[in-house]
Amino acid sequence: MTRTTSLVAGLAPFALAVSSSLVFAAQHPAAAASPTPAAPSTSQSQPFELAESPTTAEGSFDHSAGQVEVEAAAVTTTEDSATVTVNGKDFTVTRDDVAQTVTRDGHGNVLQQEDLVALEALARDLNHEHVEPSATTRAGRDHVDLLVRYVALLASAPVGQEIGARVIDEPRMVLVTDAAVRSDESAAEAVAAEECAQRAADAADGVDRADRADAAAAPCQRADEDGILYMSCSRSRRSLYYDAQDRCWSRDYVVSGPGSAGSLGECGPGSAGIDTYTYDCGEHDRCGRVHGGSFNPWDRNCGDEFFEAEDDFLYAPINRC
Repeated sequence: MTRTTSLVAGLAPFALAVSSSLVFAAQHPAAAASPTPAAPSTSQSQPFELAESPTTAEGSFDHSAGQVEVEAAAVTTTEDSATVTVNGKDFTVTRDDVAQTVTRDGHGNVLQQEDLVALEALARDLNHEHVEPSATTRAGRDHVDLLVRYVALLASAPVGQEIGARVIDEPRMVLVTDAAVRSDESAAEAVAAEECAQRAADAADGVDRADRADAAAAPCQRADEDGILYMSCSRSRRSLYYDAQDRCWSRDYVVSGPGSAGSLGECGPGSAGIDTYTYDCGEHDRCGRVHGGSFNPWDRNCGDEFFEAEDDFLYAPINRC
């Protein structure tokens, strides 16, 4: 079935067209490894307050899992930036509305479980304070909006993921929300799973045992970038596609959307996202729940699904499904 699409009018910063390209910059020296701590509590040690002015915002978030410091600024009338520092690791992002790009850089830092716990708690606070329960394109002032989105994105990263640099172009925004349209379109690709498995076996043939799993997984990683394809604003069963070890190209027909368990499909960690539901975010959620996350963009689990969902986090209007 041919998917029906159209561009969203009236959202100049989101005038969208698919093309996300990886642009890996020189990595900064990686932070020194530290012993893995005991699983942190999710309790917060003190309330978080974001100090705002018309052009800046900053704050420090203290949590039992560590400290997160944030700052954001309106660099010009068309460019905004934000920095998130979690347990001493810097992550930066810039949004240029003229070039219609978002550039983010983790400087080679690696997010561990305690970092993600602190980031998710902060994302929940930001969601409560800045994501309005009504349809809007952005969460307040543009630089604050960028900060809200970036914290939610980082909090959703796979444990152990090294975050480098990437330029994310404006994606296509798809108005069609009928799951059956996408299901019919993707079903034909699912037929290729057996061929994918054979390619994986061939790739692993002759490879050292230690590297065999990753070598076999690489041919199974299939691009499934949907631009920004919304779920309808209801809880229902939907087809979510992802690839992982021993699964290659898989479809799970599961309940997702607003009101589903764990807010499956929301762009953000758990139920602390931006109240926007899309298929790329749903597939990242589902893959992570089944396979427990991932460690690099081409591993045998869910790394590619995380990167395919980035444009949904950074460009989709707040509170949209």
